[in-house]
Amino acid sequence: MASSPDFQPNPLAENDCLSSSAGSAVGYKKPPRHTQFKKGQSGNPKGRPKRPIGTSIKSFLDGSETGKNGEVVSRREAMAIALVNSEKVP
Repeated sequence: MASSPDFQPNPLAENDCLSSSAGSAVGYKKPPRHTQFKKGQSGNPKGRPKRPIGTSIKSFLDGSETGKNGEVVSRREAMAIALVNSEKVP
């Protein structure tokens, strides 16, 4: 392919001012050396945030309740009894 007289090469392509050190190119998928993660350093040092501490449904239902007669029943059973007792049959 013959080069035309109007052709001017890209001045940045041959210029070494974009690379941070001699021999390393900077461009697509090649970030400057000073912005890359250091060896042994995580990209997300704090990590994913933990779930907020609160009452989960499982821990709530695993508890126990004291019935009318003083007997100890599980909360699941107490809620089932309350649900059955609250329904009104016509």
